[in-house]
Amino acid sequence: AERKKRMEPAEPDKALENELWSLFYDYQYDLNIGGESPFKYGRDDEMESKNIDVIARSKDLVVFAEASTQKEIGSKIKTWIKQSKLIKKHLNDFPTNYNFVFYTNQTVTEGTQEAIRKAGFILLTPERVENFKELKKNHPDLAHYDLITFICKEKKIKEFVNGNGIEIPAIRA
Repeated sequence: AERKKRMEPAEPDKALENELWSLFYDYQYDLNIGGESPFKYGRDDEMESKNIDVIARSKDLVVFAEASTQKEIGSKIKTWIKQSKLIKKHLNDFPTNYNFVFYTNQTVTEGTQEAIRKAGFILLTPERVENFKELKKNHPDLAHYDLITFICKEKKIKEFVNGNGIEIPAIRA
């Protein structure tokens, strides 16, 4: 008799990471496969590496994302901001739009939200992910640009070419 392998439930952090991964998959982003991916940065003589939960890349945007269900989320976010700032200083000549995203299902204090805003990064919640998934189903073209403007909030968005070959000028989100 053939036995069916029972799927073990994913750990909470991994399940949350999978939700975020599936959002970018739905938007047809290229994704890191298999969880945390080492991202190398720095000068050739001083290369460093940071494991990043989700790296999502389209022709218009690259997202570096961390996901966590940790109850005391403030310290995790502050550590992530510090590490991400080290990476960010090496991305000055990055050829496309990019940003850092922290995804959590935990309540984030106003002070920590302000620290995220000051760093120029984005806090993403499961509710917002569901909104983007729903928008993608109903208005796919609008959803693509809405996601970019949300992720690049308060940043100058570099020019890109849409699927019809029309160049869209840089805007501030």
